[in-house]
Amino acid sequence: MAESKNDKQIKAHLIMRGTHEVEENCLEGGGCVSFINCRKNPGHTGFIPVYEFSEINVRSWIPNVEQSTVNGIVEYVECCADLVVRIGVPFISSQRPETAADGKTYPFGNKRGQRLNIVGSGFVNQVYGRDDGLNKPCKCGKCPRGTAEENRYWKIEVATARHVVYDDSEARGCKVVFFDDHPDGSGSVTLTGGGGLECADTENDKCLLMYYTHDRVLAQRLEYLCNRRREVLRRWFDLTRMVKKRDYNDLPQSVFTVPSIVISHPHGRMKYITLGHSDPESLTGALRGEPFTYNAATCPGSSGGFVLPLADLCYSFWAKPHSSSLSGNHGCSGGGIFCYC
Repeated sequence: MAESKNDKQIKAHLIMRGTHEVEENCLEGGGCVSFINCRKNPGHTGFIPVYEFSEINVRSWIPNVEQSTVNGIVEYVECCADLVVRIGVPFISSQRPETAADGKTYPFGNKRGQRLNIVGSGFVNQVYGRDDGLNKPCKCGKCPRGTAEENRYWKIEVATARHVVYDDSEARGCKVVFFDDHPDGSGSVTLTGGGGLECADTENDKCLLMYYTHDRVLAQRLEYLCNRRREVLRRWFDLTRMVKKRDYNDLPQSVFTVPSIVISHPHGRMKYITLGHSDPESLTGALRGEPFTYNAATCPGSSGGFVLPLADLCYSFWAKPHSSSLSGNHGCSGGGIFCYC
């Protein structure tokens, strides 16, 4: 039987993807030996701790743009970084496929049913509470006894690559770490249990995890940050509508011309920002839900991290999870779209 156009597109996506970037056998607290002995990015030059990110980084990344553009980028990147998380997966599902559709070995398909300590990244997509119509039973599995107000709960959606978390059995055992922005881990918050898979797409290498929690402080902080991201995004939209043609069209033309960011937890360590550019041709298909490519640096642990092009009005309203390294620091996103408008 002849292949359909969709089958060919799916196989093309899978073939173009290279090596997954999940950190394996990561020690508690992200103390990976691979960080020190990293062969891909020795010394991790260009990996910017989130607390150090500033207009100086933007100026060296995108020169000759107006100060209002620089300020807008710094604000937007910072509010997106607040919602990036580290995901620890202690168990490999027996349901993981051994091979992908193109015949290549699926990540950890040869470790099915085994206990490993793999680590990737992800980002909070949305937070839902009672005021958002959340009225289904809580699924945290450890509801406190008390009044309705004391039992109030929230659902946190976390986006990542499907090869990081494959199914419910893996999601239930995940450890999700928020706000791990400093070398000593100060200020980080860890959520365990109460998880599951909301939706998953193997071909596009993306999934949405759902975590139920009664932690009012965490939930309301994340709600605030999601709302802030949306507000900043809309201001960014208004700003780029005014300055895009004047600023970005003056950039030197090359294969990679659209400024893009990756925010992740390389080697299971604290959060880092890397800056690069995306291939405009691949972005044309990205608006239809296809993967796109970029040259921002990534390492093991970056799989599932937040990837976002910044130079175009349309692109700024969505993000995709980092899927793989094609060669060197030439990376590829997952498919589909996570939209914040």
